[in-house]
Amino acid sequence: MFKVTTSGVVRQFFAGYSACLLGICYGSSIGWLSPIQTFLESNQSPVGQLTEYHIAWLASIPYLGSIVGTFLFARISECIGRKTMLFGLGVPYLSAGLLIYFTRTFVLMLMARFVIGVCIPGTLSSISLYIAEISDASIRGNLGSGVFVFCNMGVLSMFLSGAYLSYYTYNMLPIVLPGLCLTVFWFLPESPIYYLKIDRIDESRKVLSWLKATSDDSILDEEIEKLRSMFFEKSSTEEAARQRRLTWREIFTTR
Repeated sequence: MFKVTTSGVVRQFFAGYSACLLGICYGSSIGWLSPIQTFLESNQSPVGQLTEYHIAWLASIPYLGSIVGTFLFARISECIGRKTMLFGLGVPYLSAGLLIYFTRTFVLMLMARFVIGVCIPGTLSSISLYIAEISDASIRGNLGSGVFVFCNMGVLSMFLSGAYLSYYTYNMLPIVLPGLCLTVFWFLPESPIYYLKIDRIDESRKVLSWLKATSDDSILDEEIEKLRSMFFEKSSTEEAARQRRLTWREIFTTR
């Protein structure tokens, strides 16, 4: 069995942690409100002096948006690819950051927070799926735990910066962070499994060659066959599950 080289490990860590950068966007959106709540409730607020009622809506509406996002992103990544999904999620984060920065009305700020909420389910699922499909089993756990580390870094960055920065300088962070993600994501490889799913074998081989840091054809053939068998096994399992769906009556009557 092929053991991934040190260069391959470095490349996989780079790709995995680069994807985790989107977790900082998620974390920063969660931590955004607390440091500036007092300012928004003052008469200096650019969107008008907010009350506890307004603040409660700003805090809760992202989670209403996440309900929508759960259904929206359930199948999208299967259609457009993992890398494209990550890149696509960076765009609404950036758009919401720009809207919050320039808005002068509470309603538009609320809309921006809703958009952020829609992105939350897609963020967590897309990062995890991308890492699972580009990483070797020996380092997959370390990379997977990075999602939560980066999310917490996003929250912490807002708490720390909010204590020292002005309102507009502080609100530059939700613009800069997604911009950084979009720049980095441009250079990420697509998932080799996704390429196999859409029958682009040559592209899958190229990605595996880069991730494993090897050009040995026998090794690449072995890896492709391994991924192919995993994919078809998963597909057949899902198909069997679709064909055998329990009714509510069967759940309570079948032994």
